[in-house]
Amino acid sequence: MKKNLFLMPLFLLFASIGAYCEKLSIPREKAYQDLNFGTDPGDYKSFIINPIPSDWKEMSLDGIWKFKNMPFKKNSENPLDDEGMKNAFFKSGYDDKSWEETKVPWSWYFRQDGKRDDKLYTKGKLGWYRRSFDLNKEQLSGNRRVVLDIRRAADQVDIWINGQKAGERHTGRFDSFQYDITALLKEGNNTIAIRVYDYVGHENFRLRRAGGLYHPVRLIFTPSQIYGNKLKITSHFDKKEIEIDAELVNSSDKALDVKLTVELANWDDKKIQDKTILKSVTLEPGRHWVELGKIKLKNPVGWTPDNPHLYSLRLNDEKGNSIAFARFGFRDFLANGDWLYLNGEKFKPRAFTFDYCTQSSSPYYIEKLLRYMKSLGINMIRVHSKTGIPPETFYHLCDSLGIVLYHDWSGPAYTAAFDKKWKDTIMEMWPSYKEHILDYYSHPSICMWSFGNEIYEGHEGISFCEKLDRQYGLVKEIDKQNRPICTSSGRHTLGAVEAGLIKERTDVLDDHQYKGAVCGSWQANIAHINAYAEAALKAFKTAKPKIDCEYGTPGDDIRYRAITFSKVYPVFKLDPSNPEFKKQYLSFLTDKSAEIGGFIRGKMNYASPRIYVTDETECRRLYGEKYVKRFVEIYRRAGTKCIGGHTNASWYDLVKHSLANGGTSAFYGIPGPIDVKKDIWVSTPLANTLKRIYSPLLVSAGVFNQHPVPGAKEKIDIFVTNDLNESADFKVIPQIKFENEKPIVFPAIEFGKLQGMEQKSLDFSYNVPAATQTKRGNLELFLFKNGKRVNDNLYPLTIAAENKNVVNANNEAALYDSAETLFKGLVKDTTTRALKSLGIKVQNISTFDDIEKYKYIIIGTSSFDKKLIDAGEKIYNWVKKGGKLLCFEQNFCGKIPFYPNYSITAGTPSTYVSLSVINHPVFNGLAQEDFDSWAGYEGTMFDYALMPLNEGFVAVSPTASQNDIESIKPVLADVKLGKGEIIFSQISATKRINTDSVSRAYLKNILDYFMADGVQKFAYELPEEALSKPLYVEDKDAFMVDLRKFANRSFRDDTPAGDKQGGWADYGPSDFRDLTPGTQRYAGVPFNIIDPEKNNGNGCIVMKGKNRDYFPDKIKGIPVDAKLNVIYLLHTAMYAKPGNSVKYTFNYKNGEKREFIATTEKDIPDWHNPKNRQNAIVALNLKNKGLYLTEFINPLPKVPVKTIDIESYGESIPIILAITGKKRFDSVIAGVGEE
Repeated sequence: MKKNLFLMPLFLLFASIGAYCEKLSIPREKAYQDLNFGTDPGDYKSFIINPIPSDWKEMSLDGIWKFKNMPFKKNSENPLDDEGMKNAFFKSGYDDKSWEETKVPWSWYFRQDGKRDDKLYTKGKLGWYRRSFDLNKEQLSGNRRVVLDIRRAADQVDIWINGQKAGERHTGRFDSFQYDITALLKEGNNTIAIRVYDYVGHENFRLRRAGGLYHPVRLIFTPSQIYGNKLKITSHFDKKEIEIDAELVNSSDKALDVKLTVELANWDDKKIQDKTILKSVTLEPGRHWVELGKIKLKNPVGWTPDNPHLYSLRLNDEKGNSIAFARFGFRDFLANGDWLYLNGEKFKPRAFTFDYCTQSSSPYYIEKLLRYMKSLGINMIRVHSKTGIPPETFYHLCDSLGIVLYHDWSGPAYTAAFDKKWKDTIMEMWPSYKEHILDYYSHPSICMWSFGNEIYEGHEGISFCEKLDRQYGLVKEIDKQNRPICTSSGRHTLGAVEAGLIKERTDVLDDHQYKGAVCGSWQANIAHINAYAEAALKAFKTAKPKIDCEYGTPGDDIRYRAITFSKVYPVFKLDPSNPEFKKQYLSFLTDKSAEIGGFIRGKMNYASPRIYVTDETECRRLYGEKYVKRFVEIYRRAGTKCIGGHTNASWYDLVKHSLANGGTSAFYGIPGPIDVKKDIWVSTPLANTLKRIYSPLLVSAGVFNQHPVPGAKEKIDIFVTNDLNESADFKVIPQIKFENEKPIVFPAIEFGKLQGMEQKSLDFSYNVPAATQTKRGNLELFLFKNGKRVNDNLYPLTIAAENKNVVNANNEAALYDSAETLFKGLVKDTTTRALKSLGIKVQNISTFDDIEKYKYIIIGTSSFDKKLIDAGEKIYNWVKKGGKLLCFEQNFCGKIPFYPNYSITAGTPSTYVSLSVINHPVFNGLAQEDFDSWAGYEGTMFDYALMPLNEGFVAVSPTASQNDIESIKPVLADVKLGKGEIIFSQISATKRINTDSVSRAYLKNILDYFMADGVQKFAYELPEEALSKPLYVEDKDAFMVDLRKFANRSFRDDTPAGDKQGGWADYGPSDFRDLTPGTQRYAGVPFNIIDPEKNNGNGCIVMKGKNRDYFPDKIKGIPVDAKLNVIYLLHTAMYAKPGNSVKYTFNYKNGEKREFIATTEKDIPDWHNPKNRQNAIVALNLKNKGLYLTEFINPLPKVPVKTIDIESYGESIPIILAITGKKRFDSVIAGVGEE
């Protein structure tokens, strides 16, 4: 629901708003404050494990054990034939004095002091543990049973007591297991020997917490022959009843009848709430799951995040002996339609990830962290499956604290477990997964299942649908709680859903995506969410809860290493115009290592390298107050299109332990915000931001112009999000607060009553005040619920003042603006109009015939036409003689006609530009943060960039993933050429001249700098390269091959992937639907793009390739009948693995043939994340999907090409869109028309 409110001009408000001015302010919480976690008062290696009833006894076997590491032989059968068996390590009298000592519990992949040691990380491990313990007569008397309880071990375990085998081998690393060892024990000293074989081992640090005996080991003494290891307690919330299933053990040798009583008590105060007598049960000897029925409860208290009430359930026999015991919470958690429901009320996950990769399982610190996270508004946690299943401690604490868990099963992370990689992992892991579910069944915090992280359909050519669907059914069989199942967190990507790849049953859809994280636009998430909701409904025909539990921001984003400060930090002490600075700056931007290049490139869509390396305080502020905040707010406003999720930030992005290595620059002796001399835990700016944006009551502003032009009328969408299950009246009071000025307060925006889980937006309009000097401040929003202030929010706002001192060169300056002439008013934001708006007077020129009479020449946006290209050498020489050239944004992919050191290239435009030469005059009066998300166009700061990255750069921006060392490209360059100077500005300022005040100020600065006398010191003189004329084929010289009869697919595919219907490569909407038909010029060559609507729905040729063997492998006889000097191919490929992709055969009229074999490495790369190659120019980049122009020099230009044949090699999927040849014109003068 939306209404439009226009608020009166500011000057009319001052008289009426004085009452608010003193009252409304947003306290800026200080970061890096001591959270007073204190010091763990107990053993920080302790665990919280399942409690036992009061009449049971236990003996801990934790502590120091003897350990022997053995040679490992990889064998999935794990036969008992190692040296330990041959030397009888299991015998009670074996002498183990020479063995090393180890702690239990402890993972054998860590050193004993807890520190990391890469030497311990192996691909498999075998070890033996031994220790002794004493038992007295009383502990073994009567019907008492002694049970060995191992809370977890990894991975295959064989046990001997006093030399005798204690049952069958146990396999599984994430569940507890028990052995009744009563018959093997004796009064006095006893010996236990445990052989542990970890078939998988660990190559991933995050998984190395699970190894050997890594959870507690204890003996449990039960008072009777019948006892239970596990209880399944299922709540039926609407019926106020619980259902009980128990795994009971009859340790006698005969069937026993037992009368059972259930005793229910509050966990905290132990007050008994209910006693119920159950029916008699006959138990045969051995272990059995028994259904004990349902029990009605009187006034049960539900378990919720706000009130995590817990009960204990004790199962007694007729003598009053406890035979089973469990703690549980009365709750249900279900999926229905678009929503998740907790105890019948709608639940929106304000989730967060918890990366659990340390050996320490200290309940003290885990509890402190979880309590703090909950205080910030987090109501759900997902532990990433790749970190392994958290320790048992974690689940008990989440139960007590009221934290909902999205349980990501870690089984698929162990893909080598059965020598089959991914092939059968899903079902091979089922026995372990089943035991884990049964073991942790009654934890109320476990509310939703996932079978693993990002099990992508088609991974390694495998379909997982059948296996995941089978596992879905198996989980539903044992989980009577009917907790929602997501078959894999992140599996249900937009592409997979659109393509119809998800064929298994799933209750919840979870889409992982990182649009705008390291390149591209953060605002693109809005369209993504809308598209996802539409695709999901179409694919599944019914509403399902949609979440995204990895979006936007990678976790652990601000990390430092010693090399950061030894190699990179000193660079920023140099003058940015110093050649050495530029040399060093280039080296780390293109560094292959993650610790230098990767860390730096990964932040360049929100923080410059200078900020990251030299100002940790500012970098963390930007990470929290801008980077994470933007993504979270978009998702919080998504409604049922996406009801919740989280970025990939983790707990260590919220808090920092001052003594954690690498967590702060101060650790390396560089000034930073964290005091490393104290042992404290401190908050980060992200934590303060999260408390605001994770509040269930959120006020936020939609995407708006944060650099408005003075005097303009601006409109902002204000959202109120009520994620409580209660209705209330809401209003918002907006104000604008500039630095050192009184706030401008606007009348309240009355939102009225919002129902629980409802959202509403209203328009807020205002007139932008004048600014003689640049104003910086915030738009501040204050949210009131039923008249009481409940939250606030703020957004940076800058009004950049205009520089009135721009030099007018008058008759000495010329403007070449072919776009103004070509479009004749169809495009309003041309350079001609921009200069007029700025009051800059220049002479418009239509040719370069008389450029010698000008001192300055400006090339307008999108003006690389045939005239300019032909005049390239003339312009080049003019600059060398002392001319000054300013070249605004161009969209011509290829070599720059008048400066061979640079080309224009396509990439993924980003929203942040790093001001590398920070003291360059073009940035006068502007700040680094001003070059972020200018108004409109999804905030992208450029359309095309320069390449390569060389010392001519002034400002740079990311165009691809941080893993690509060539991803950073110049978008502003200043170079010296001979006696002259050229400034290239690809930053998209011209089209924002009348909307964004920063872009306007930037344009004035660059013109002022440009029209100053002489070559400036900031212009870098690059080694001159040979001037070459860029590719440009005039329309009259172009021969466009007619492919209409051979086209077999459309550019768009609106049907499921693999159905042999629709278009493109049959991968659903992962297509090229945005391609414009008709004659289009790409990289200087005109191509005829077929209009599918005029060609029976077909616009391109798609050929046989991987998983698409039903497309043609050959196309023969495409007619040409023309003499051609060069042939240009517009094509691309999917699944472009290294090697030959497609063969073009040119058949000549004289009967000869010539072949051109296009390889993926040089000629036809993959369409995703397009990059130029040796013979492939990125001709078009649409949403990170590219088309390539490839050149074939015709070896027989004097012989007409009769036909063309095309043949696929069958691996990649070649897609041909157009073919254009450059005509050869016959002449009586030899050589004319030849190249």
